[in-house]
Amino acid sequence: MQNRIVLISDDSDFFEYILPKLSLRKSDELYRFGFDSLPECLDLLSTSLLIINSESSKEKTLEILRLADGAPSLVFSYNDDEDYKIEAYKAGMLGFFTLMTSDEEFSAKLVPALNLLSVLDRND
Repeated sequence: MQNRIVLISDDSDFFEYILPKLSLRKSDELYRFGFDSLPECLDLLSTSLLIINSESSKEKTLEILRLADGAPSLVFSYNDDEDYKIEAYKAGMLGFFTLMTSDEEFSAKLVPALNLLSVLDRND
């Protein structure tokens, strides 16, 4: 089964940082968007795994989480702001990671998010 993974960031370095961690299969679809181009693809957001670099766009990230309507979402930030994490979980985030997150922990958070996406696709 193919997975749709949407990377959202205004920092192109983030895409280079995260790609090696994803272990994509040939059947997976990967999309990259900046925050300003998201209104054009809202339908894609609710049927994909979202990985959002929130560092310079925390309010926009919270808005996307609310708009994504329960889509599995992982949020990346450069620092571990406890208040922001709580707000992001309340808005629908499934997992949070920082630069200090190990590859093993990232994979551990990625797998359940992809599993949830598969369940949502089957139920659709």
